[in-house]
Amino acid sequence: MVDLAGGSPMNLRNRTRLRRLLPLRQHGGSHIHGTLASAARLVVEFFLAVFFLVFLLFNHGRDGSPQQIVRTRAPGNEQVPQPEPGERVVFGAHFERGLGLPASAFFWHFLDYFGLQLHHLPANAIVTLSCYVAFMEGYAGLWPDVDFWSRMLFIKAHTTDGHLRACSAASLYSRPSTPFPKIPTVDSVNKWQTTFFYVKNENPGFDWVNLPEFTPEPPTAKLNWGYNYRPADAEAEVNMLRKLLREYVADEQLCTTDLLCCYISR
Repeated sequence: MVDLAGGSPMNLRNRTRLRRLLPLRQHGGSHIHGTLASAARLVVEFFLAVFFLVFLLFNHGRDGSPQQIVRTRAPGNEQVPQPEPGERVVFGAHFERGLGLPASAFFWHFLDYFGLQLHHLPANAIVTLSCYVAFMEGYAGLWPDVDFWSRMLFIKAHTTDGHLRACSAASLYSRPSTPFPKIPTVDSVNKWQTTFFYVKNENPGFDWVNLPEFTPEPPTAKLNWGYNYRPADAEAEVNMLRKLLREYVADEQLCTTDLLCCYISR
């Protein structure tokens, strides 16, 4: 499950469209179109092979043995994570629900934009994010971004005695009257905080973790939590995506189960 895995941070407002090898629906086409598609696949396969060779060269020792890219460490008896220098705190429950390493550019930007860390998001929130990414990449053919996310979903704060919680401070839900399918939550993961462990990037040439440095405090503020991008232009990408999603749902071509199966199968 790699919905929330990817490369290094990037400016998502200047993202490019995903290059598809095959369209979602086959409508037929000319012999020339098929030849071009085959040639495109060969080019992509060639560059993937080159990337794999470079990966082997940079991540294997002189004797050919694989070098460790990410080091993991189990916690001791500590109740609150105590990472060593360079380590990041992650949760097994999050990996079971779509998180991967390195964290994707979208996930890095999502945490940064809303002032969040992993422990601020309960395990169910990772499921919701994974389903959103599954729609954007699998159905819309676009890199996910915060703009459309904010149009479809929102952050609900959880407090104790009027203060944001250190863990599970921010749950994610579909906005009312939006076509985004409602993602079910499971109460049995309410002890997900106990699944934490440590990871550390061991490759100086590339960050294979791509997560912010751990701080145990709750969010300092509800940074941009009320953001809801609603452009007036009907041709704006956010509005076009909303229309596309509504059509998929109305035509019964997309439902919650589809999104869950999409990210799990990856």
